[in-house]
Amino acid sequence: MHDNAWYDVADFLKTHPGGTELILVNQNKDVTDTMQSRVPHKHSVAAYELLAKYRVDINRQLCDVKVRNRVIAEATLQEV
Repeated sequence: MHDNAWYDVADFLKTHPGGTELILVNQNKDVTDTMQSRVPHKHSVAAYELLAKYRVDINRQLCDVKVRNRVIAEATLQEV
């Protein structure tokens, strides 16, 4: 969640400059303060524009399940 909105960033995991783990550790958490913080860095306008592309307008429980299932599916495919 960021700024009271939910996002499905599963398609962005592999290309996130901070790494996949950073997103997974913050999954289902409000990352508004984290993204606005200067530690480790403040996110650019481009980062927020990219984030907007992943916004989903569904309830949190459904969002959690959708993201979790996609992450598990991708991890399973990578192991095969």
